[in-house]
Amino acid sequence: MMTEAQILEQSIIESKLSAGKGDTLTDRENMILLYSDFHKDAYGFRPRTINVYDMTTEELQADFDRFSAVCKENAEFEAKAEAQAVEAFKAVIKKTISIGAGNEATALRWIAEAASEEYGWDFEHYLWNQGILHTEYGKQIGKKIAPIFGKMYARKQAA
Repeated sequence: MMTEAQILEQSIIESKLSAGKGDTLTDRENMILLYSDFHKDAYGFRPRTINVYDMTTEELQADFDRFSAVCKENAEFEAKAEAQAVEAFKAVIKKTISIGAGNEATALRWIAEAASEEYGWDFEHYLWNQGILHTEYGKQIGKKIAPIFGKMYARKQAA
């Protein structure tokens, strides 16, 4: 339950925003507005039981510092996971070449043909599932593999 002071603070923020005076928000008011988004960035979900109006500015700042640290850790973890995924995909290409594909283009065609069984014509979903879609390497592979998926789709439609 919010106190009268908390309700007043909420009303002041809402009136500043509705009047187009968002640039006059205090640091505290900005933190209150951003709290839910920043929590979601850090933990993947919005807080449900936290009354930000009941928190002191120092408590808000402490949470923001924690959110920032968690976001940094998440980014480092994701970068490491993406690097591992890129290396794993390169290994698949190399292995496919060694078992008979002979070159990268043929290996990618074989990989695409196998992937289409599970992913249909959605090569981006396939690359996302491999963990490489948003990497530079994944973008390069996407440019190479998209036409292969397109040709397979065209053949399927013609049949």
